[in-house]
Amino acid sequence: MPDPRNLDEYNKRVNLNQIVDGFGPDTTMHMPCPFCGAGHFLCYKIIETEARLANGSVCKECNRGGKCIFERTTSGVQFEFVQTSGPDQPEFLPYKMRRIS
Repeated sequence: MPDPRNLDEYNKRVNLNQIVDGFGPDTTMHMPCPFCGAGHFLCYKIIETEARLANGSVCKECNRGGKCIFERTTSGVQFEFVQTSGPDQPEFLPYKMRRIS
């Protein structure tokens, strides 16, 4: 499927491909691609969230990659999702992720 052409198409695709299944510690997140909304960008059990998001993934449809950078402080945990590979993000996305190598 081609990249969405606008924010409405992107949001519809994200909503369609964002899935949560299971129960308790077996709850599994199926995260859509943050760049094109394609399904199964990252699939992980909720207890594995930090490790899986820190490793990141590459979308099989748009070839863009991303991961989370976590920062722990005495007051909590902050994270930032960054782009790691692939073409630039679509112009219509309302947020621009930082790109790192």
